[in-house]
Amino acid sequence: MGVPEDKLPFLFDEFYRVDESRNEKKGNGLGLYIVKYLVEAMGGSVRGGK
Repeated sequence: MGVPEDKLPFLFDEFYRVDESRNEKKGNGLGLYIVKYLVEAMGGSVRGGK
């Protein structure tokens, strides 16, 4: 359950989607990228991975 470990480094990349096999397109892959952008704009940091 959750995100496969090999996908974690890419979670915050712009337009990245973990599940490429989905036929139905929902969203555009910007959600976590926007979170990263806003957090970094406020002096914080985020990372995808352990």
